[in-house]
Amino acid sequence: MSNALITDLNAASIDPAVLAELKVTPVAPAVPDAPAGEDKPLNITPTGYKILVRPLTVPGQTKGGVIIPDQVRDREQGAAMVGEVLDIGPGAYTDPTKTPGAVPYCKIGDYVLYGMYSGMKITLKDGGLLRLLNDDEIAAVVDDPAPFLL
Repeated sequence: MSNALITDLNAASIDPAVLAELKVTPVAPAVPDAPAGEDKPLNITPTGYKILVRPLTVPGQTKGGVIIPDQVRDREQGAAMVGEVLDIGPGAYTDPTKTPGAVPYCKIGDYVLYGMYSGMKITLKDGGLLRLLNDDEIAAVVDDPAPFLL
């Protein structure tokens, strides 16, 4: 029984000395494939002139180890509306009356500043937040988002 695989036995219930003597390698049972769509990253595609942004989250603890209360985190989260651009709709920055020269103000991966009440708030199952903004609601591109966090 050289290099045999144990797949349907609980390897934890077998004495490790016996496994070593038999030169058996325990293997975890196969995990069935996840249902379609559950193992994929978020599947939201902005349409028209919309921009999908993930707001930055305020950490629960400072670098010095001070724990930040939830109420303070929520207040700070709402005050500094900075987020990372995840996706841009096909019609964003194409209206020459709103964006002269039709030059995009931001691109995917940029950090942007936007108004507190701008766009549509999207709450994910895991508690994460996203914002779906109009292209003209982007107020500025931020080079370094660190100063906006505690």
